[in-house]
Amino acid sequence: MSIFGLLSLGSQALLTNQKSVNITNENIANQYSDGYARQNVSLQDIVPEGVDIKRIERVFDNGLFKRYLNLNQEVSSDETYTNLLSEIETMFNDIQGTGFYKNVNKFFNSFSDVAINPDDPAARDAVISAANQLVAKIRDTYNNMTKVRDEISLSIKDNVNKVNNIIKHIAQLNKNIKAFKFDETRLNNYLNQRDALLKELSSYMDIKVVYRDDNTTDV
Repeated sequence: MSIFGLLSLGSQALLTNQKSVNITNENIANQYSDGYARQNVSLQDIVPEGVDIKRIERVFDNGLFKRYLNLNQEVSSDETYTNLLSEIETMFNDIQGTGFYKNVNKFFNSFSDVAINPDDPAARDAVISAANQLVAKIRDTYNNMTKVRDEISLSIKDNVNKVNNIIKHIAQLNKNIKAFKFDETRLNNYLNQRDALLKELSSYMDIKVVYRDDNTTDV
């Protein structure tokens, strides 16, 4: 082989290894990045041209990720219910004095005083005062419940808009995944973005993901 052939082989080997090093550096730099999947480089001998990258494989398990999505939507759902019930609980928590117990108890006790002294103006005024306080407490609780309902409605509308945007982005990424299926570096980047969106989507709603042979997904 001529000197130019040897130089060509050496140059090809250096470029190939430089690409491998770049991918390794990317793995190290993103080892704590949420949504990043590590990449493995497979090399192959090409006679008589030297060595080249055979494949840049994304280390990712679809089955485990599906399981993660299921757990993520369960956790998100439980957190939503917990926060909502905790907010409502504060309105009816008699242990902390925020419920109806004191007002109801005071109202019925005031009738006992009237029964003992029916002609006592102070006792009758106490009944009226206790009744007004109970009514005010009921109205206040109703207003708070209405506020919670309105906040939930706004949150649902906001989440629907977010879900629609996420689905649009996933659809666009599916197109990019098809278009760049032979460019493994860009393909893996699109797959990371797609799976990050699926993760975010699972925090808003119950989803089922089907992976196709061309790496696209149906949600």
